[in-house]
Amino acid sequence: MKYLITLCVMVLGLVPNTFAAVIYVDVDATGNNDGSSWEDAFDNITNALNVAVEGDELWVARGTYFTTDTDNPNLVFWMPCGVSMYGGFQGNETTRIERNWIQNPTILSGEIGDENDITDNSNGMIYVSGFCGSDIKISGFIISDCYSEDFGAAVEAVNGGNVDIRHCIIENNTLPTGISAFNNDLLLKNVLMAQNDFGTGLSVLGVTGHTEVLNSTFADNGSLQFFSQGGVGSSLDINNSVFWNIDGQPSLGSNCQDLNNTILQGDITAENAVNWIDEDPLFEDPEGGNYRVQEGSPAIDAGDDELINQGFDLARNYRIMGDAVEMGCYEFRIPTVMYVDADATGMNTGMDWENAFETLTDALSFTRTNDELWVAEGTYLPESLYDDGFNINEEIKVYGGFDGTETLRNQRDWINNPTILSADIGILGDDSDNAEHVIRYSLGTSFPEPSV
Repeated sequence: MKYLITLCVMVLGLVPNTFAAVIYVDVDATGNNDGSSWEDAFDNITNALNVAVEGDELWVARGTYFTTDTDNPNLVFWMPCGVSMYGGFQGNETTRIERNWIQNPTILSGEIGDENDITDNSNGMIYVSGFCGSDIKISGFIISDCYSEDFGAAVEAVNGGNVDIRHCIIENNTLPTGISAFNNDLLLKNVLMAQNDFGTGLSVLGVTGHTEVLNSTFADNGSLQFFSQGGVGSSLDINNSVFWNIDGQPSLGSNCQDLNNTILQGDITAENAVNWIDEDPLFEDPEGGNYRVQEGSPAIDAGDDELINQGFDLARNYRIMGDAVEMGCYEFRIPTVMYVDADATGMNTGMDWENAFETLTDALSFTRTNDELWVAEGTYLPESLYDDGFNINEEIKVYGGFDGTETLRNQRDWINNPTILSADIGILGDDSDNAEHVIRYSLGTSFPEPSV
């Protein structure tokens, strides 16, 4: 093992932690830097992991995080036994369900050196070990820009229990392997692995453990881009997923037991293959990093509903938007118009002008890819936190200038119906208590730019 572990003290024990804690991380925090609250959050992940014990959760706010503030490429994030890490927070949430990894992209970047030279980037990102049977969950992150020709993976797990990775994007890495697991059970759910260069051709390497891939998308990762399974007791199940744009002949290894309701390019071998489709999934814009599917895609309504528990897809759309769940990490969703009117007195659902959302913040939390927000005249303020603005991060279109009766967008008049996005959230006339941002747009790669 060539990694240098960033953990200062590792506590080993057989007694589980009965006082599991939430440890807060926010790269922009300016408080006591002890992780006890959002205000006093750690400003880097390494320090948070150094104090975490089994059962703890790291809640990580939007921003870009590095394994080190030095130029040492061998440093990684060491995940202690039984510790989970969640991204996608704005920095004021009190429950995990409130997070939104689309509006609050949380990036684990290997770009620690010269931005014009990938060869000095981090050799890997997350390392899991500890000889324990506890679950370790990694959710809501973009893992990018790691580089190594000799060793390393975006996520490497060795004797580290059950590793659950979901709602993550793994992209733009140049590594021998995407994810490697030795003596671990591994679940990949709602994961996009795209536009990587894996030297061995292995997107996932699983040895002596069970690997399950569910509703995930793998595309444009170079050579074989698939799985190698080996060792006594190892197995691989793939369900409701998409594997496309593969260079050469794919291989699922020798222990693939089930391949169900999946688009897979090329010839494969599996003990049980049901509804395996070798047909173009019709990605919207793969060259631009958009792996959502277009209307008419064979992935639409083609998955197995019994394998999922509702929840969200990678774009935070609800699962099963049509007759059945889609194959891949994204549900297909027909864009809709949602309405916002500060003077509305209806049901606050956004479905029409009468029941329009009263705040732009609420409307943005419900919008999804390609939706339009029609905003009536009035003044709209961000949340009360001084560093917040209106969070827009995906292909959302926001239009002002309506009087609250229009049925067509070209009927609006932004001169006679001024729609104001104001930072004046405090005392009128006192600029010192205003919001620092009106519109906050943090570009997470693989998310198209919005229209405002």
